[in-house]
Amino acid sequence: METEYKADKKPSSPNVHDLIKRGFALTNTELNNTTHMNLSYSGSTTVTVVIFDKRLWCANLGDSRAILVKCSKNGVWKAHALSNDHKPRAPGEYERILKAGGRVEPFKNPTGEFLGPDRVWLKTENVPGLAMSRSFGDLIAKKAGVIAEPGKILKREFERFIGIFRDYACGIEG
Repeated sequence: METEYKADKKPSSPNVHDLIKRGFALTNTELNNTTHMNLSYSGSTTVTVVIFDKRLWCANLGDSRAILVKCSKNGVWKAHALSNDHKPRAPGEYERILKAGGRVEPFKNPTGEFLGPDRVWLKTENVPGLAMSRSFGDLIAKKAGVIAEPGKILKREFERFIGIFRDYACGIEG
């Protein structure tokens, strides 16, 4: 799976946002067209950070995270969230899932008790049970409103350090 994107000219600040969105769309299309993987119940989250001209852009799908580490004027280092997890119950995410015909609720054990975080399910079937509302692949989840488009793409001045994490490895809240 090798696709190359060549810019006609040096990217400008305004089109970095569009390049990120196009990159996510291309990645999802190529992944979904692969023949050596069954993506019905498999997929991936991602976080992307682009640094250009002393500015950075951050976009993500699912629960992959990025942080920016800044030093204050008094010498204290502090982590700042650059991304937000895409949770099924979040405003906008929840409504999109319901409109697509999906449902959002935690896993239900055999006695009917809810366990764990909210998950995305098909309306009448207990699949796929995805705990995020955006991902690459996860084709069954797409039927329930899960999408592979980044949410808000954050743009800000670049500082010194960036941390990139996946699967709840980072305890920084947005």
